[in-house]
Amino acid sequence: MKPLFSRVAIFLLPLLCFPLSEIPGSSPAVISQQAPADTPSATTTPLPPSPTPTVLTATATPTQFDSRRFADDFVTNLVLEETDQMENSASPDWWVNSGGWFLQRGGVGSTWIGDAPADSRWRKLYTLSNPRDTDQGAHPQNLFRLVTRSEWLSPAQQVYFRIRTDNLSPSANRGKSNGVLLLSLYIDGENLYYAGVRVDGFAVIKKKSGGVYTTLAESPLYPGTYDRGTNPDLIPQNAWTGLRTVVLAEEKKITIMVYTDPDRSGFWILALQAEDAVDPSRPPARSGRAGIRTDFMDVEFDDYRIEEAAGSEKP
Repeated sequence: MKPLFSRVAIFLLPLLCFPLSEIPGSSPAVISQQAPADTPSATTTPLPPSPTPTVLTATATPTQFDSRRFADDFVTNLVLEETDQMENSASPDWWVNSGGWFLQRGGVGSTWIGDAPADSRWRKLYTLSNPRDTDQGAHPQNLFRLVTRSEWLSPAQQVYFRIRTDNLSPSANRGKSNGVLLLSLYIDGENLYYAGVRVDGFAVIKKKSGGVYTTLAESPLYPGTYDRGTNPDLIPQNAWTGLRTVVLAEEKKITIMVYTDPDRSGFWILALQAEDAVDPSRPPARSGRAGIRTDFMDVEFDDYRIEEAAGSEKP
């Protein structure tokens, strides 16, 4: 049963009205890798086949959207294809910036699951444009980027994700920095913030400015020792995990907080927090887009939510 938005609303406006120390579960903690008893295992739940890709017909109105809140439970069965420009996306809500396709079926969103069809457009294109990172075009989802078409000033967003399989590509770009991440203040592919969990078991907050990455904070979250060959992903597999970020954009600084809900209980744990001083000579844009990034894995998504922080207004 999906948690209702009202059930988890603790993370949104109330979060911005009280000190973090007063929020239940706000202390950073290392999360046990043991999955809940009712979590399906990789052996008992086979990967569902991906549908034949079809182009989504553009719709006129966004899904459950107003000027301060957007929610998507992925209840409409569809396949949204990657486009070169946001304006060309068939969805009023989402833009597949990279990864070939975004799927929605049975109330769950996902990257492409498994190998892309041999005769598909995106397999052919990625074979030519980036064969190294996509396993000769077989896995465009290794470079999955899903961006909101709406802009946000101080976004508080969440999603539940479930990793179905890791694509152990020989690419040198598959490494410990890969993970499941939420994008914030996204201007373009060279200027944005992202935060989330990495395959080496760390929570991370990073900034990309002018194409240059800066790590603002990182901290161990999941137990174990990462090894590219023998232990390539410390994030629990085939288990729903909640990821939430809250970004507070102020005149002189940007504060970013990362929360996790490791067993989909609705109880959120503060995993990491960082501040980034605003350079007066190069202040960030007043607003930016949000979204989801995953690397070298097949992932399902559920219960995406985003709201503006309390007191923020459109410029």
